[in-house]
Amino acid sequence: NLRAKVDAGDAESMHDLALCYENVSGVLQSHVEAVRLYRRAADPGNARAQHSLGRCLSSGAGCARDEEAAVRFFRPSAEQGYELAQRSLGDRYAQGRGVAQDHAVAVRLYRQGGGGGKP
Repeated sequence: NLRAKVDAGDAESMHDLALCYENVSGVLQSHVEAVRLYRRAADPGNARAQHSLGRCLSSGAGCARDEEAAVRFFRPSAEQGYELAQRSLGDRYAQGRGVAQDHAVAVRLYRQGGGGGKP
């Protein structure tokens, strides 16, 4: 049972349940609950949850919009090799959102994220 695993502290299960809340899959949609679960899963270092929380912070879904905070969650996820986070962080550097604009860093992150240097 997914909820039992969440209650036991399983970070992957927290991420999966948060996705359910975000995408209305078997539960009532609640971006606030999704952000709460992403944060619980991100705190111990779950790369998928860090990226998902960064995405919510960037868009303001379920929380206040905060690009600098989004970068603080994208960065450790990207450093763990999570490709979606590498591309998301690359976007921030390319556009100067939450960080100083730096195209060289953006290209490096896009390459790491499987984009061949392009978003």
